[in-house]
Formats: sequence, C-alpha cells, structure tokens
Amino acid sequence: MSSLRALLALGGIVTVAVSMNGCTAQNGSPGADSRQGKIVFNSERGGSFDIYLMNTDGSNQQRLTTWERGDQFPTWLPEGSRIGFTSWGREDGLRAAIFTMDADGSNVTRLSKGIGKQDAPRFLADRATEASWSPDGKRILFHSDDMKGNAGDIFVMDADGSNVRRLTTTPGTGNFSHNPAWSPDGNWIVFDSNRNGSDEIYVMSADGSNVKQLTNTPGTAANRTSSQPDWSPDGKRIAFNSTGDRSSDDWQEVIELYTMDADGSDVRRLTYTTDNGESSWDPRWSPDGKRIAFASGSGAKIRDGGDKSRHQQWMDSREIYVMDADGSNVQRLTFNDVFDGHASWQPTRR
Repeated sequence: MSSLRALLALGGIVTVAVSMNGCTAQNGSPGADSRQGKIVFNSERGGSFDIYLMNTDGSNQQRLTTWERGDQFPTWLPEGSRIGFTSWGREDGLRAAIFTMDADGSNVTRLSKGIGKQDAPRFLADRATEASWSPDGKRILFHSDDMKGNAGDIFVMDADGSNVRRLTTTPGTGNFSHNPAWSPDGNWIVFDSNRNGSDEIYVMSADGSNVKQLTNTPGTAANRTSSQPDWSPDGKRIAFNSTGDRSSDDWQEVIELYTMDADGSDVRRLTYTTDNGESSWDPRWSPDGKRIAFASGSGAKIRDGGDKSRHQQWMDSREIYVMDADGSNVQRLTFNDVFDGHASWQPTRR
C-alpha cells in the first residue's frame, strides 16, 4: 500500500463465483468453524431495527437490543467481547450516537457525545453512524451528517469518544464520504464517496491525507456505484459491492460482490445473484479471511408502487449469507420476511 498502482476499471472482471441456488437448509451448516465465534447483525423481525447475535452457521439467534427507535450498524470491538453500534434517539431526541455493549446486550455505554451546534464552525455534523474500530482499539472511525442536506463526511475519535477530528471534507453540495474501514495495520482507511459524480471506492492515510481512487465503475454516473468496502484480515484484498459492468436505472437490481487487490487491481466478481432476480451487498470478511458474510435478496422492482414501495421490497427481502472468499460454498443463515443484514464477525478467540 505504500505505493498504489494504476487504477483498474471494473470492466475487466474474473468470473469465480456461483449463484445463490442450492443454499443451506434453515438449521444452518453443521460444518461451521467454532473458532470464528459469533456473528452480530441487524434485523427488523421484532418491528424495529435491533441487534441480534448468532453462531456462524446461523443457529442460536438471539436478540440483544429492544430499542423502538432503532439500533443499527453493529460491529465487534477488536478485543472481541464488546459490540459497537449506532442507536437513534436513545438519549437526546432524533440524534444518532455510537454506543458499546457487552456481547449479551448488557452494559450499554454511550461513546460519541454528538457533534452539535456548539461545534458548528468546525463541523457540519450532527449524528454519528457506521463506527469502525482501529485494529489496536484506540480510535473509532464514523460517518456523520447534519440532516439538513449536507450528506456527510468521515470523522475519527478516540475510543472513549473524545478528541473528535474530521478526516474528509467532500466537495460538492450534498456529496458524501462514508462506509470507512481500517486496514489491518491501521495505516490506511478505505471508504466510498461520490465526490467525482458517482459512488466509488477510495483509500486515504489514517490522518485523512493522500486520498486515492481505487475503482472506476463503467456506466453513467446516474446508474453506477461501487461501495461498502471491507479490508481482508491480511490486508491484501478489499471486498465491496458494485454494479460492475451492468447497466440499470436502479442499482438495487444489479449490485453484486467483488474483491480487488488493495491498490485497486485484480478485480474479481464473486456473486451472480442478479441472474436470478436478486442482488448482493455489504460484504464482511471472517477473521481468518476464508469466508465472507453478506446480505442478499430480491432486486426486482415493484413497478406500480413508486420509489418508496420499491425500496421497502428491496429492504424486506434482505437475508444474511456466508460464502468462501472465492465466492463458492454459499450458505444462507437467516430466514425472515424482513430486513436482515449488517453482519459482523467476532474476532478470533486465541
């Protein structure tokens, strides 16, 4: 990563994966590796977005939070015994903030203090989401926006919620930078941004400098996207979702999973779910780098329902799957008629 090679357009992809047909039965896979701990995830099955826990084969699913206004974006802290998440309006109205809790849902603690009006000269931010802990556990990346049309940027703070610093100032009204994730050595941050007209994946140094674009997705700006990157545990590959070389007036119909080298080269397509009217997104590596968890479901439109109904159908069809890192051996872990997603693997217990 010290010198990034030339950018590679996603048109040159390697076919290495299978479709979602023939997935595991609802009881999960008996061959799951117990050393991989648990998977924490989001589900709307209880009537609101809450956080759940399950084994890596999908068994023993347990609800951890019951907050009616929503808890989202769960992620394991590097030490593997606590879970970070975003909660909406727990303490101060509509604002979202970052919390942690024990793996059984107890001992909920607020970290982000909110970046409100008192900081307006420095920040345009008002709510904190999408937390990502640094490998040493000392810093937290997050995305924040002000709910007033400023689409948001990436910030970093110390693990206790102090010393908040802004890392990106995305050019253009309503443009954003979000979905940040640390490299395993803590020196780089991968994220996605629409600063150049379409959503693409970038890297930057841990202090926000040295920003470099990794993807250049084919198509027009209105119908292409590459987003939600996640760094492999060995630092060599980045998983992400992308419209790739397919064109649609709705990215939800054609989004698939890919991996690439950390410099943007050697792009490989992993899933072919759109061949069956589905789509896949939000890949997350297992601690050993051998498997990837992700969400997948129907990508079809509701032709007469308008944008809201179409988006609701897309959300309600999301389920969590795992596959090998080359796209093979796909297994379904959740079975609901509501949203299941935002999976995060518990760090390996030594």
